[in-house]
Amino acid sequence: MTAILLAGYINTGSWHSTATTLAAILLFSIAATCGIMGTLSLKSSLTPFPAARRSSRLVRHGIYRFMRHPLYTGVMAAAAGWATWRGSLLALAITALLGWFFDDKSRAEERWLCQVFPDYPDYARKVRRFIPGLY
Repeated sequence: MTAILLAGYINTGSWHSTATTLAAILLFSIAATCGIMGTLSLKSSLTPFPAARRSSRLVRHGIYRFMRHPLYTGVMAAAAGWATWRGSLLALAITALLGWFFDDKSRAEERWLCQVFPDYPDYARKVRRFIPGLY
């Protein structure tokens, strides 16, 4: 995230327009919604560690009805919003790397979740990872 923030300052583009500003606002709004709703839905199951606590329960309500990793989606949307608002191709490129990182991280976490929650594979078949109905 630090690299994306710095890239937005170092490599500011000249492609600012009303459309890119609106796109950035939309991305920031998605980021805030995913972050807030994801945190509220997790409640006591929220942990800074990638593996679920044994005492946790599988959360399938709230925003988790629509996506499996709303907190990661929120971070990626915020990064994309920042890069778009700053008009920084470098920040967009680093955001793409962040997306790859979160995709890889979420797959590892999902392997652990399958071990803790036997019904996780069924949930994963029904609910997309980051973007409802798409991915």
